[in-house]
Amino acid sequence: MKTLSYRIPNKAPNWAPVTRDLDLDIRLKAFAALGALAAQNGGVVTSEQLNRGFEFEGKQVPFWNPRKGIWRPRILGDGPALSVYTAAPNPKRPPRYNDQGLSDRFIYRYEGTNPKLWTNVAVRRAMETARPIIYLLGVTPGLYLPVFPCSVVADDPANLSFHLMVDAVGLGGAATEG
Repeated sequence: MKTLSYRIPNKAPNWAPVTRDLDLDIRLKAFAALGALAAQNGGVVTSEQLNRGFEFEGKQVPFWNPRKGIWRPRILGDGPALSVYTAAPNPKRPPRYNDQGLSDRFIYRYEGTNPKLWTNVAVRRAMETARPIIYLLGVTPGLYLPVFPCSVVADDPANLSFHLMVDAVGLGGAATEG
């Protein structure tokens, strides 16, 4: 009769346990909440709704900061930006930034002229980590068209701009037509 012997390891395995992707969880929650708001309002959202944001694990997280075009909420730490926005056109003055889009691609200007400014770094980090972001396009004062998910596909420091592309699911979370 043959006996079998088993070796029982005396230390933990050398692989890391699967960890939760908090950044992705936050983005998916933001997309779902923003999509629901846009669906209730004919595809657009108000600045008040953007300020109110969404709830994530008992905390209120704004979709944007109306004083900054590039937004990374505190909950994301030093991670990628969550959203960028362009103010509505004002017929009385030229736009500060010309970020108007071309179909499924947008040019989004840096904040200021320093590519190393933390806000610009946050958008670049979205590109480097392939994290989708929200683009809020100003329609009229206080009203925005949410475009998401968007990918940051290029960084153009010579022209102080990023190139964004609407992903397969685009305007307000609805599938775009090809």
